Amino acid sequence: MKQVLLKNFFLFVLVLIGILYLAPIFLKPANFFADDSYFYLQVAHNFVQGHGSTFNEITKTNGYQPLWLIICIFNAYLALGSKTLLLYFSLITQTLMFVLFVYFFFKIIRLLKVKNALISLALLAVYFFSVGLWGSEAYINALMLII
Repeated sequence: MKQVLLKNFFLFVLVLIGILYLAPIFLKPANFFADDSYFYLQVAHNFVQGHGSTFNEITKTNGYQPLWLIICIFNAYLALGSKTLLLYFSLITQTLMFVLFVYFFFKIIRLLKVKNALISLALLAVYFFSVGLWGSEAYINALMLII
């Protein structure tokens, strides 16, 4: 009984920390995206608008992680031309990828029966909670590595 209570408390604290971490990002996303992260959103926006793989509608570009750009293009399509919605859809997508990553991470830890696996969460926090990762391909890369 005590273990179940402790596990539920830990889960509650983890969810609370996640909400507190994500709240500022969703309230002011422009403060958290790295400059080059907007590159993906701009190329995706231009692609959906019929300009192809361009940043400035003139010069073709291919300097990006293709899988993340495909997801950005899908988000741009859903955003119906709104760059603000595209930004929020990208944040939602990355948040879902992070949740999936943590799910698969704990599933692997459980299968391997690793003791003190929670210590490795500190390493994950350094990777995922870096400000410059929002809008970048880091989340799709991490998810593909663990699946």
